[in-house]
Order: sequence, then structure tokens, then C-alpha cells
Amino acid sequence: MRAGTVRIPYPLRALQLQNGTGFDSKYVNVAKAVLYTLMPPGSVIKIPDSLWNGTFWGSALVGCALRGVRVLVIAPALSNAPARAFGSMVRGRELAWRLLTAARTFAPEIAESGGMLKVGMFATELRVTDIAGKAAAVRNTFERHAWLHDLFAFPDEVYPALDSIAVALRSRPGSPSLSNGFESYERSYLHLKANFFASREAWTVMSRADWAPLMGEFAELRLAQLQRPAAAVASFAEDPDALRDIGGDVLRRWYDELPATARERVVFFTVIGSANQNDRSFVLDGEDALVISRWPSVLAYLDLITLIGQSEWIEDPAELDRLLPAQSAMKTRLAHWFRYAF
Repeated sequence: MRAGTVRIPYPLRALQLQNGTGFDSKYVNVAKAVLYTLMPPGSVIKIPDSLWNGTFWGSALVGCALRGVRVLVIAPALSNAPARAFGSMVRGRELAWRLLTAARTFAPEIAESGGMLKVGMFATELRVTDIAGKAAAVRNTFERHAWLHDLFAFPDEVYPALDSIAVALRSRPGSPSLSNGFESYERSYLHLKANFFASREAWTVMSRADWAPLMGEFAELRLAQLQRPAAAVASFAEDPDALRDIGGDVLRRWYDELPATARERVVFFTVIGSANQNDRSFVLDGEDALVISRWPSVLAYLDLITLIGQSEWIEDPAELDRLLPAQSAMKTRLAHWFRYAF
């Protein structure tokens, strides 16, 4: 398959879905609900979103964790929220509190099933173009949380590689200017609306030593895009550095090495588009989403790991006070009355 002058060397499966406005058909909701409820035990689901307050999605993911699925929810702290309407913040705080409370209350049942339910608040002072800082943040966050070490099971050589990436990028001349087109704000805001899914068998690829060089290649890719924003946005075909096939060969080798019975259970999906994890998007808004499977869907994982590194993973609901402060009683009541407006 060819797109312009760029060869796509692997099978690509993609499906575009829409939610109609109002009471029209909601195909994005159906796709997400199917994946939330049917991913098998041992799977991993990661969902970063700028508006994380939909109770339907929250309850579905609690059910996933109880069935043995490992779930990572990432929502923005107040300082890194692109939409700070008080209603969104009130309801986002309430859902985060409920998820944390559920994780603590059902901890024995979740552990017995092999599941996991973790809530991360995206809270960072790094700029969008600070690729070196993001590599260091991933290293530091994994060092602070043993459960991340256990979940990803990276070989030991991956962590020094992250240090080397950060050092190499910081020392390189000609880094992206802090005044370029990607630096509209003083810090990063979480505006990504994505869902990443991997079955137990698919997740075993994360424990390969190949991730050390792959992370370096991915950092170079991001740096190339940031150094040449006009080419990266307007004409990727003229900028081959921005079109490298990161990890394709590694993934194919890993897949070929699997026993036939394991291959049948390898599942990767990425859902990305305009739909948020809030009630208004769920019920009223017109939304678009692209559902990607097979190898291209794995590439989102490399972006999502930088979000994991820039998030604060909290265990106690009381920790929300620092990252997502409570609003007044009047604002809280209004947020409940107008739940479909935020």
C-alpha cells in the first residue's frame, strides 16, 4: 500500500465511527462499550482524557478491574486542564474520588482476579517540546512506583537508556525554540482523547529489551517533528524523518516468535478522536473516532507512556485536594443540575 511516496509496510485496519448529535446513533459509544466489557482478563487499558467525568465509563472500568483487567485512567489536574469550567472540574473530581474509593474498597477482589485500577492526574510543568524532560519524567515516575515496574516489566537496560536519551537531547545544539509554533502555553495541557487496549498476550511485547532503542528512535521522531513544524504539519512527505516506521520490525519479529495459540489471542486497539469521557459527549454531542487495530495501533503506546511519566499516581482520595481542589457548594450543585452541559 502507498500513500503518496510513503510505503506502508504492514497490514492496516481502521474504522471511522461517529456519534450523531442528540438522540441519533452513537457508534463511538458502542465501540468503546464493547471493548470495555469484552477485553479478556489480563488485558491492559489506558485512557487519558481532558474531560474525565462520565459515570457510565467509570463504572464499566471498575467492572473491568474486577474481571482481571488492568486499567489506567489519566485525567488532568486543574493546572493542566485545557477546559477549566467549574462544572467539568467538579464532576471530574467526583469521578476520580469514586474510582479511587472503588479501588481501595474492592482491593482484595481486584487483586484476586489479577486486575488493577489506577488513577493518574496529569500534573506537569514541562513544555510540549521538552522531549528530554519527558524521558526523564518517565524514568523518575517508574522509579517511584513499583507497580509500574511490575506492570511494564521492562528489562533493566531500558531504564539507563531513558537516562541516556534525556542527557543526549539536552546536550544537543539546535533544540526546538521555546517560542516556536508548538509553545502556545507555558506548560502542557492534556487534550488527548484516546483509548489504548492490549490483551494479556499482546502486552508481553512490552517486556522486550528492544524498547530501549525504540524509545530513542521515538524521541528522535518527535524532535524532528518539533524542529520542522511547517513540514511536519503541512507536508510530511517532504520530511522523511517524521515518517519513520518506529518498531514495526520489532513487533513483527515478536509476533512471529509467538506460539500459534498465543497469536490467536493477540489483540491491540487504539481509539482516538473527538469524543471525551464525559456525559455530554456520551449523550448529546456529535463526535468522530478512528478505531485502529494491528501494528499501527501500538504506536500510540509510546506517546501514552510519556503521559504516564508526567502524571501523579494517587492512592488516597484525600490527595485530590492538592491537584483538583474542591469547589463551593453552590458550584457543586450547579454542576449536578447541568451535568450534560460540561
